[in-house]
Amino acid sequence: MVRRNKRHDEQANEFREAAAQLIGSAVEPARPAFTDAEPLAPEPAGAELEIPAELHVPAAWELAGSMMRYWAPLTVDGVVVSCSQCGVYRDWLVLNSGGKVWVRCRSGHDTPVPGLDAAWYERTAGPVEGLYTSREEGEASFGYDGTFAGVIL
Repeated sequence: MVRRNKRHDEQANEFREAAAQLIGSAVEPARPAFTDAEPLAPEPAGAELEIPAELHVPAAWELAGSMMRYWAPLTVDGVVVSCSQCGVYRDWLVLNSGGKVWVRCRSGHDTPVPGLDAAWYERTAGPVEGLYTSREEGEASFGYDGTFAGVIL
């Protein structure tokens, strides 16, 4: 048998009474009175927000391809990808074009990677870092045009 404490019952009743008084004395907030103001006029035609031409970003289908840095060793089916000409195995520029993916080392050597596809690239790629008018311009911007041959940053 559970023994109830009379003092606890009294405190609970006092709390209920105080809560009821508080709820009963609550006043609904005053609502703002509407004035006879004119309704907002519709915006004139042609007032849409226009984005400056230099800020337009082309759609994905308008680009010839995309590229991203991949600094860690790249493993495909348990095999580490390495450059067939200089042996580098990390610090890649991964290129994606036409559903094919290949890697480029800082010496400027391209190595096809048959185990990677456009779906892998889309899952792995981060935000766009820049748009370039040509592949060569992008490679130079990232530092994979042969300027840093033999250097792993």
